[in-house]
Amino acid sequence: QTCALPISDNNEQKSLTGRVGYSPFLGLQMGGSFHVGAYDDAGSRRLGIYALDAVYSRGPFEARGEYATASVDGAEFDVRSGYYAQVGYHFLPGALEAFPNSICTASLRYDAIDLGSRDETRITLGFNWRPIEETVLKIDYETYEQDGDKSGLLLSVASYF
Repeated sequence: QTCALPISDNNEQKSLTGRVGYSPFLGLQMGGSFHVGAYDDAGSRRLGIYALDAVYSRGPFEARGEYATASVDGAEFDVRSGYYAQVGYHFLPGALEAFPNSICTASLRYDAIDLGSRDETRITLGFNWRPIEETVLKIDYETYEQDGDKSGLLLSVASYF
C-alpha cells in the first residue's frame, strides 16, 4: 500500500530556483544559488533568497563558508542575511579495525546572522567521528551570543542525511 501526501501550491505564482557550481582546480568548489517567487496566498508578496558558497580541500585540511541573504516582502524586517566560515582537519583514518573507512574531524566554525530585529553570533569547536560516511557522532562546545552570552556542550548523532 502506498501513502501519498497531497501537495498543493498556495498561489498560482511559480517560484524559480537554481544553482551554479564552478571548480577552477582540484580541491576548490564555488557556487551560487537562488530562490525567487511569491509566498503568500494572493501571490503578491515575493521571497528572494540568494547564496554564495565555497569549499577548499587540500590533504587533511578543509575550509568552507557560505553567505546568504533573503528579502521577504511584507515582513517586519524585509532583509535578513548571515554567513559562516569553518576550518577542519581530518585525522585518524581507519583507526578502528572494525571501521576501516572511519575518519575523525576537528573543526572550528563561526556563524553570524542578522534577523533584522536582532543579531546572533556563534563560535563552535567540534569533534566528529564518522564510523561510515553516512553516520556521524559529534561533540561540540558552543558559545552563543543572543540576549546575553550562552555556552554549552552539545552531543549529537546523525545518520543517512
